[in-house]
Amino acid sequence: MSFKLEDLPYQRQAISAVVRLFDGQQRNYFDLQLQGDCFPNRLDLTRQEIVANLEKIAAENGISHGEASICIHPDYLVSYASSKSPDFEQFVSNQFSKLNSKISEADLYGYTKVFGASIHTKFGVLLTSRKDRINNRIGKNICSHYKQILSWRHDYAHAGIKNTTISEAAEFHLYAKRVLFCFDEAFR
Repeated sequence: MSFKLEDLPYQRQAISAVVRLFDGQQRNYFDLQLQGDCFPNRLDLTRQEIVANLEKIAAENGISHGEASICIHPDYLVSYASSKSPDFEQFVSNQFSKLNSKISEADLYGYTKVFGASIHTKFGVLLTSRKDRINNRIGKNICSHYKQILSWRHDYAHAGIKNTTISEAAEFHLYAKRVLFCFDEAFR
């Protein structure tokens, strides 16, 4: 049996976009210390450099900033906090490492409370509206998809359990990320 693979332009464009996220990264020639039977990965780029690459690629492809967000970007929260007070900025900077791990919908609500009642309320309204709109239109619950993505991530990160497929995770992510978009929008 043989397969005939097509060379599709959109696939090349997608591969190029992923590779270009790491523009500026020096090539690893395996000069790092062998750890066990493998070489470790080393990323020399900063988060800001990767985000700059992402924003450039997104702009070239007509993708808005919100759609291109990978995750909750610390700069949004720290910037907002610094506009309130230096102490609040320091608190948020110190707490961000916790934000970038398993963060439930309830945790997101809790963080919005820290920033004030108006942001907390705005997040609730945005999330409810978007959840209802998507559920009524196509029968998908963005909050349950978000919870499932976190569960799969937790199982894999802490126990090495692979209990989903890439295509299933990608489908769930398509809806789950809407929760984070609402969180981001609440701060604007």
